[in-house]
Amino acid sequence: MTIRTVENLSGMTRANIRFYEVEGLISPQRGENGYRDYSEQDLEILKRIRLLRALRIPLEEIKALQSGQKELLAALDEQIEVLAREQKLIGRSQEVCREMRADGVQYETLNAQRYLDALMQEKESADTLALTEDVLPHVRAPWRRYFARSLDLGICNICLSIVLTVAFRVNLALGGNALRLAILAAGLMLMMFFEPLLLSKFGTTPGKWILGLSVTDEEGGKLTYSGAQRRTVGALIRGMGLNIPLYGWYRLYKSYAACADGQRLTWEEGSVLVLRDEKPWRVAVYAGAHAVAVGALTLAVICASFPPHRGEISAAEFCDNFNRLAEYYDAFEGRKLDSEGHWISSYPSGREFAEDRIAQTDFLLTEENGVLQSVSFACRESDRVIYFASDLQDRMFLSALSFALAQQRGLPLAAQKEIAEQISAHPFEEFSFTVNGVNIACKAEYENAEVFTSEESILLGIDGGVCSYQVSFEMSRQ
Repeated sequence: MTIRTVENLSGMTRANIRFYEVEGLISPQRGENGYRDYSEQDLEILKRIRLLRALRIPLEEIKALQSGQKELLAALDEQIEVLAREQKLIGRSQEVCREMRADGVQYETLNAQRYLDALMQEKESADTLALTEDVLPHVRAPWRRYFARSLDLGICNICLSIVLTVAFRVNLALGGNALRLAILAAGLMLMMFFEPLLLSKFGTTPGKWILGLSVTDEEGGKLTYSGAQRRTVGALIRGMGLNIPLYGWYRLYKSYAACADGQRLTWEEGSVLVLRDEKPWRVAVYAGAHAVAVGALTLAVICASFPPHRGEISAAEFCDNFNRLAEYYDAFEGRKLDSEGHWISSYPSGREFAEDRIAQTDFLLTEENGVLQSVSFACRESDRVIYFASDLQDRMFLSALSFALAQQRGLPLAAQKEIAEQISAHPFEEFSFTVNGVNIACKAEYENAEVFTSEESILLGIDGGVCSYQVSFEMSRQ
């Protein structure tokens, strides 16, 4: 029999029937489709339970009767006394108990329907109050729900960010608000596919599993994909307002208030939220999951910021490293290096890039047996005021990353930091240092000039005259 048939024949609600199953009083079989198949014995047991609960016999007593630990006549004697002491005694229940006692009934041969019919003669059924207590508690836990869904949505957003960073080498830090909004929107769309798939297959999601939550249909089985998707879409729209500023906060407040008040949320129709337990270790695991997700994104960003070609690279591989890093850091728009270190246009149409007197000069690359040994370039500028051009600083930084960092495998974070600090700390000055077995040196000369360093380093011609600045940058393997 299906649960709908059992509902009609037993007079119990679906919630009652599921509750008694959880309590171990009935054990329906499951068919190949995963749905419960109730037997005639299950139905008869439910009728007996309904009768005995209508008589206000406690559930633990019924369990004892069913297991044979207690006789029905003894239980009825005790219940008659209990009913006699209760201020809100249900008269009809007491009469039926006495009638059953007079009949000398036994649990194994109890004809429950006969006595249920006698009870139903009253306008207000005596079993109504008792059965309302025998249901699985409605899970409120608004904060637990919110944090579970937040983790699931965060995983979707982080997975998308990792794909953009690793596969397409997108610099998330330079993407601005438009990129962040696009990732959030795409994360919501992924969530509308990701969560229903997991709910229909496993009955839970990473966030729900960690916090002890699962979702079933009203029969305790798995939701269908379409049913799970309706639930997810409703939760994201009605519950979280699609994270739209202000409106999203309003929807979260309304959902929290309804959930805390014990109301059934609109998107939960046809599904049941189950809370397995509230053990403290789940909070620690939740925090750890957040840390792992953020750590994975951080690792992806770090990997994308290093040169793709590593080890003993060739001149062509150095140029490819430089071009990819320039694209990642959004430097040298319209320009890139060919395989020999010459500047060429990167525009699809082949149009010329803008003039830049400092960054225009080509690289001089030296190879031995196909292995790059040294990289150098020089440039000169003259003017009344010379700024320490960002293009020049970027060129030094990206050259050092493309060559020196390529010599070390793994994640040379300390080396990257040292390169950035050394180059940025010496505008218009000479410097030299060694990283990963690569000597990096800069020689600088300026004439008729004074150096001023504030927010931006500049050279000023003395007495308003023209000053000049020449730089020679070189890297070589030891």
